[in-house]
Amino acid sequence: MLIYNQEINNYIFDLEHFDVKYFEGEYFEVFKKFISDKNCYGLYRDDDTWNVIDKILIKSSITLIPINYTDYESPFHPILEMDLKILQTMFFTERQANVIRAHSIHLSTLLFTNDQSELDRSKLPDCYINSPETLELFFTGKLRGYFNELLTCNYNFELGTINTFNLSHALNNDIKTKLISGGRYFTSADTRFHIHPLTKKILAFKDGLGEGIGNQLSTILRSNLSFVKKHQGDFNLITSVPAKPESIDRISILLNNENLAEFRQFVDCNILYVNSSYKQQKDAGDWDSRAANVNGVFSIKKEISGHVILVDDIVTSGSTAMECVRMLEEAGAEKVTIIALASMQSRVESNSELHISCNDTSCEGDLKLRFNSRDASPFFGCGKYPECRMTLPFLCGCAKISLRERLRTE
Repeated sequence: MLIYNQEINNYIFDLEHFDVKYFEGEYFEVFKKFISDKNCYGLYRDDDTWNVIDKILIKSSITLIPINYTDYESPFHPILEMDLKILQTMFFTERQANVIRAHSIHLSTLLFTNDQSELDRSKLPDCYINSPETLELFFTGKLRGYFNELLTCNYNFELGTINTFNLSHALNNDIKTKLISGGRYFTSADTRFHIHPLTKKILAFKDGLGEGIGNQLSTILRSNLSFVKKHQGDFNLITSVPAKPESIDRISILLNNENLAEFRQFVDCNILYVNSSYKQQKDAGDWDSRAANVNGVFSIKKEISGHVILVDDIVTSGSTAMECVRMLEEAGAEKVTIIALASMQSRVESNSELHISCNDTSCEGDLKLRFNSRDASPFFGCGKYPECRMTLPFLCGCAKISLRERLRTE
């Protein structure tokens, strides 16, 4: 995971899944400009792969240190045997399957791709690159990841990525739409969960905690709506995936926040409703089973038309949102675009975990991610509060994140 305020000093190229074009032309000019004085490594299995790249680089200012692996199933094992500061190491690849492998040992990841819309949104890299220009923006610190994540960190950034994914209904492939999502969400079983402000803020808001958090999430939605207007066109209606009858409609609360005043005329969360009970999607099984679980459970209260924006907090399989899309289209919507605060990420299995030890020498606790009750700004506070009142500003705490063996419970 790309951790803010930790300097990247090591770069590993996934040579088996990294086109030779990146070692030539405009891309390579960017690499030479920014990493010539860093520790650079080439991860490879086939000697021919190494020889091709080695010949290209022999007259350049970049020297790759070879890392050879023989076991296709465990390409990162040699990296673990090296004396590298993992949290200060970036992994470059074109293969998304290797992103989640890299995350399992806490490498930061840059995925090179020409079409992010077809990526598996449950296995997203820390940042993706689609041009020499975006690569330079990354190295200069102007592009540091996903927009929604950066905003919840109160991080000073110029550019953040908002993803556009293609989404289709699992039970009716003719129903298709675009999903707009500017961040990731991690489950509590994922070690990244504990230091990820967007995840923790969404969870806190779902639990009804923090007016400041609601204000910040509504600000994010305002920016996401502006993005949709610019890239997907004007819209006629903004509505939400309906909450179950026994639940509070948190998305409606966000959409009616004063920070979204400029879009108030379009907001109507009294469009869709739940007509029958259904079990939680996480208990339904695979993605087809999730689609079947919500099939027919939503109804429409009124006729609609034009371009409709459907808002949800987290998209996992997308089955719930796509069933809502089906109903909206049947009610007259000509186009539906989904906005989600975050895309659920597949759990990363790891033998180690991220943590921050308390600075107080008399305390053996760890610092935990907390939020200011007034403005939702993140900081780290001791888990043994109120016995220990040690705190650190968010970025100062990030600089102190380290790895330790993960504690297992039976």
